[in-house]
This record gives sequence, C-alpha cells and structure tokens, in this order.
Amino acid sequence: MLNTQQSNWSLKQDVTAKQLLAALSETGSLEKDEVITRSVTLLDDPDHALWLSGQILIRSKDNQLNLCSGEATQQVEQVSAKARFWWELPDSELQKKVKAVIDLRALLPQVEFTLATQSLAIRNDDEKIVLRATITQISANQEAGRLFIRFEPLRGYNKALNGALEACSKLLDQQLEDASLQVMIRLSGFMADVKQPSKQFGIGAEETVEESVRQMSLHMLKIARDNEQGVIDDIDTEFLHQYRVSLRKTRSLINLMKKAFPAELHANLKQQLADLAGKTNDLRDLDVFLLSREYYGQMLPENFETGFNKLFSLIGKDREKARKQVKTSFSSAAHDKLFNDVMETLGQPPVFETGFARQPVFKAACKKIMRRYEKIRMLGIAIDDSTPDEEVHELRIECKKLRYMMEFFAELFDKKRIKSLIKALKGLQTILGDFNDYSVQKEFLADYGSRHSKQADLAAAINGLIAVLHQKQLHERTRVQQAFATFNEESVVREFNDLFAQQAEAK
Repeated sequence: MLNTQQSNWSLKQDVTAKQLLAALSETGSLEKDEVITRSVTLLDDPDHALWLSGQILIRSKDNQLNLCSGEATQQVEQVSAKARFWWELPDSELQKKVKAVIDLRALLPQVEFTLATQSLAIRNDDEKIVLRATITQISANQEAGRLFIRFEPLRGYNKALNGALEACSKLLDQQLEDASLQVMIRLSGFMADVKQPSKQFGIGAEETVEESVRQMSLHMLKIARDNEQGVIDDIDTEFLHQYRVSLRKTRSLINLMKKAFPAELHANLKQQLADLAGKTNDLRDLDVFLLSREYYGQMLPENFETGFNKLFSLIGKDREKARKQVKTSFSSAAHDKLFNDVMETLGQPPVFETGFARQPVFKAACKKIMRRYEKIRMLGIAIDDSTPDEEVHELRIECKKLRYMMEFFAELFDKKRIKSLIKALKGLQTILGDFNDYSVQKEFLADYGSRHSKQADLAAAINGLIAVLHQKQLHERTRVQQAFATFNEESVVREFNDLFAQQAEAK
C-alpha cells in the first residue's frame, strides 16, 4: 500500500508527461498552467564544493542566478555572463553564501539542461480544487528526460491525494524525501559520480614503510598532475596552489621517511621534486600578493593610493609573464618526461634495502611523530623574548613537519583523537605561520622596491607596507610563547604519549 505521507515522487524512466496527465485526469477535471521552460547551466567550482555542500547554483540564459539549498532559493538578476568568482557577483545574500563555500575557486559550467515545470490543479465534481501538483521535467540534449511530481493536498481532501496516487501507481518510481533540485538532478543522471574526496591513502598498519611511502607519494603526485591543466588554462590560482602543495607534501614525506629508500634514490627524488615545484615559485609569490590586494589596501592611508595602485599594476604584469613561463614549461616534453620519470620510479616494486623500509608503517609513524613532537617541545620551551627570529622560524618548520606526519598517517589512528591533536597543533602553527608570512612579504616588497626605487610614489607605498608588516610581525612574535604554552598543556602532552608512544609499544 502506498504511503500517502509523502508527496514527492519520481516517475519511471520512460514515462511521458502526456501519460502522467492522462492518469491524473481520471481523478477529476484538470486545470493546467502553461509549461515554463528554462535552459540552465549548473555552475560549481572544480572541486564541486557547492554540490557537496548540498547547494545548487544555476544560471539561466537571461543572466539570472539561482542558488538552491534544499527547497529554499536565493536569486540574483542581471549577472554578467563572464562572472566566474564570488567577488564578480552582485552584492547579495547569494554572493555571501557562494563565497563561504568556494572561496578563491572559479565557477565553471558543469552541465547544461532544460528545466520544464507545469503547475496544475484537480477539481472534484463540485468544481472545488482538492489537489494541487507541480510536474518537473529535467532533460538534456533534446532527450525526453526524467519526470518528477509534487502533490500538495488541500486540508480535508486527503482522499484526493490517495486517488491520484492510485491512478498514477503504475507510473510512479519512488518516493522522495524532498523535491529539491539537487535530488532531481542526481536522479536524472547528472552529477551522479561526484563524491566527497577521500583524505585517506588506503594504507594498512602492518604494511611496510617503503610500500606505504611509495603508495602515498603516487597518490599525491596524481593530484599534482590532475591540477596541471588548470594551471595551463589559468582557470583560478587554486590549481597552482594544489599542484605545489601536493609536490611539497610528497617531497616532505620522502624526506621525513628518507630511510625507506636507498640513499641515491632518495637524493634523486628529492632533486626531481624540487625541480618540478621550482618552476612555479615566482608565479605563486605573485599570486599571493595579488590575492591580498584588498587586505594590503586597508593597511595604508589614502595618500599612498597612487603608488599602491602602481605597485599592483606592476605585480599584475609580472604575474602574466610568470604565468606564460609556467605554461610553456608545463606544456613541454621535458616537463612530461621529468614528471613521468618520478612517478615511474615510485611505481616500482619496493627494494627493502634498509631495515627501516621493512618496518610496519604504524610503528615507524608513531616513533617518527614522537621524535618530532619532543623536538618541538624542546625548541618551544627554550623560546623567550630574547630568542632570535631564526630559532622561531626553526620551531615553525618543525611544527610543519609534525603536522604533515600526523596528516599523512591519520588513517592509522583513532579519527577523533588525532583530529583533536592536529587542531591543537594548528593553533600554534597559525601564529608561527603569520609571523613567517610577514617576514616573507617584507622581503618580497624590499626586493621590488630595490628594482623600482626611482619612482617616488611607488617607493613610498612599498616602504609604508613594509613598515606596517613589520609591526604586525612584531605583534605575532609576542604571541608565540603563549601559543606554545597552550600547545604544551599537560592534557595535550598526555594525549600525544597515549596515542603515539604507548601504541607504538603495544603493537
């Protein structure tokens, strides 16, 4: 017996709107509105972040944007067809919601389809409306598409709903929890393969170190490779960022677990990975500054505006030169060969030249994490107001290595516990990272200033930014000790020992 509590249904694959209307006409007289048809494009970022967050962004040919979350919709009119980033959208609630999900990523067309809707009412013999319904059809490439219906029974007329469901029983496929556009799109066969990306490498606790490192490295290198075309096409800056992060993590893993490989093999891989990433250094530095333009603009008084605008105009031109160089490099046979050589090397069977390479990866990871953690505690405890900046930078580097180690092997440990420890480490890392970023930014600007010192307004803007960044760096410097003290609390120390030191001994 059909469940009349649900009012949203999908129709069987081959059912037509004509068949559905014929079945409904048996239950009373039909009052049909005109069919409203729209050609729309589903937009999302390259990671499908909106879709995975349960939201749908569609653009109509009349330059209207609709952001659907469940059955709620935000709408914006007169959106430029060229708008690809959240900051290019009109100021609106829709813009805020898109920004919160996609951040720096570009909005790209994912699928084009036709959305046809028709509202209708069913009247009984007394000419009273007893049931309303909305028929939705989603189709693409001029195919018939998939039909959906939403029944809206009027109070006191549940029998009308029962009758409609009975009349359509041979046409109905399944009841739906809701009539959201996302549900209908997915059941129509679009975006069906989009899934939340796994952060796991698929390694096991008893797997050897060398096997695990090879497997993990190949996984990260594939991510880097997958981002190359986005860099070449200059879709958004995140493609380059993901490319570099994947290479940096691979190189860090190989260095942190270097005894997993013969010395010569490790040295070759280390150099090859550095070469692959090194070609993109200038472009990423310039990207970072351009992305921070608004932030930097808020630092300086209005009288620096002319020099400030000139600075970012020059950075933009340098960025275009660097982008073309990276594009040429990525498109070359030499780049392909180098990348393929690295992946082929790591794809070879393990050689187990060292005892460390044969160790179970769980035990090795526990020991490595604890050694790194103990070194951080030793460095952090020694820091005071007179500690040289170089030693603070060393603490940052060690924290970064520990974070990588914990994230690399997270799937081998209790998810909740290791997530909590990574969160505790992030607090310290954030302060140290900001401290370092201000230092790097000052060096970048000082170098830029030395090359353009003859332009007074430009030099003034650069010197002004350097002065503000220096003050911010000093502020972060004063926060380092407190941040470390929080990370070094007894509860955190105890949890590190319980999760890593004791488990290493137990297995």
